[in-house]
Amino acid sequence: SPKGRMVIDKLPDVLKSPETTAAWEIALEQIEKGKLSYDGFMREQVALVERLVAFGKDVAAKREPHKFKSN
Repeated sequence: SPKGRMVIDKLPDVLKSPETTAAWEIALEQIEKGKLSYDGFMREQVALVERLVAFGKDVAAKREPHKFKSN
């Protein structure tokens, strides 16, 4: 829908990136093989969400477009 596309367009590139999806898939495979802990993966995801929320609040407060830096 037009509203759905508008929401997706507003998301930071890191959430729409095939590279991000690939990195998550690799991490999930490593968890499956016991090479990465689930807790470690989830800590990284929580940190990403915290940065995204802080970024969103900052952008909303300034009401101007910014680029989110994933790291």
